[in-house]
Amino acid sequence: MIVSIIAALDRNNVIGQDGQLPWHLPGDLRRFRELTNGHHVIMGRLTWMSIPQPTMGELILPGRRVIVLTGNAARYHQYIPPYVTTMTSLTAALDYAKAAGETECFLAGGAEVYALGMAYADRMYLTEVNTVIKGGKLVRFPVVAPHQWEVTDERGLYQDAEFRYTYKTYNAVEKKHDTRIRNRRKTRRIDDVVTPAQPSSE
Repeated sequence: MIVSIIAALDRNNVIGQDGQLPWHLPGDLRRFRELTNGHHVIMGRLTWMSIPQPTMGELILPGRRVIVLTGNAARYHQYIPPYVTTMTSLTAALDYAKAAGETECFLAGGAEVYALGMAYADRMYLTEVNTVIKGGKLVRFPVVAPHQWEVTDERGLYQDAEFRYTYKTYNAVEKKHDTRIRNRRKTRRIDDVVTPAQPSSE
C-alpha cells in the first residue's frame, strides 16, 4: 500500500491560519477530490471538526473512507458520524486501511498527523502556493529533508483569485518500511494540532 501525504502550503510551509485554510483554491479542491476519491483518508480529530458541516443528509468527503484519529472518540462522538472510523494511532489506521485492501492511503492533516506520517510516507502531493501568510495563529507543514524526496511531477502555474500555485508530486528517495515496522510500538495516541481539511463539498 502506498502512503501519500496531501497538503497545500505557502512559501513558509504555512498550511492553516486561525483554524481555517488561508485560501480558497477551487482548482486545488478539485485535485484533492480526484486524487482521494475511492481511497482511505486519514486525518486528526481537530482537522475533521474544522470541516464545514454539510446540509442535512449529505456526507462529509463523499466517496472517501475517512479515518479520524482521536484518543477519546467517546467524548467527541457527536462530531463524528457513524460512517467515519475512529482510531487512536496512525499505525492502527494504516493497518486498518491496508487490511481493507487499500492501494493508496492519504494523510490529510493536521500538522501532527503530517509530522508522524513522514516516517511512513512514500509520496507527497503538495500544492505550493506562491504567497506568504502572515498574522494570527499559523500552523506549518513539517520541514522536509530535500535529499529524502525527489520531484516526479510538476504542473502549473495556476491561479485562483489572488493566489498562484503549482502542483508538485514527490516520491521518497529511500523507503524505510522495515524501520517503520520496528518503531511502531513507539507511536502514541493522537489528537492533532488543528489544520483545516478540505470542505465538505469536495
